[in-house]
Amino acid sequence: MPSKQEPLRERIVTNYAKKVIDFLNEEKINYVPKYRNPTNVPQCRAIEDFFADLTQIVYANGWKAENIPQLRRRVQNFIKKLDLNVVKKTVQSV
Repeated sequence: MPSKQEPLRERIVTNYAKKVIDFLNEEKINYVPKYRNPTNVPQCRAIEDFFADLTQIVYANGWKAENIPQLRRRVQNFIKKLDLNVVKKTVQSV
């Protein structure tokens, strides 16, 4: 367990992670252990790149959702316009 000298954020992340992992284990839910899921391998993070790009498109020009259905419609609208060949190439490049 982290010491009180560690920044609050680190203590929260560590505590939260432990609770999540305990829950996953109790419920017999499969997950990728941290040691097998490196954080600094950008080429393995195609989904994060996709969602980062989608977020930029959805919120372009300062757009803000007033409610969840409005956000859902906007995201679905942009996803329909995606060039699937670009998405496939991005995923296959991993």
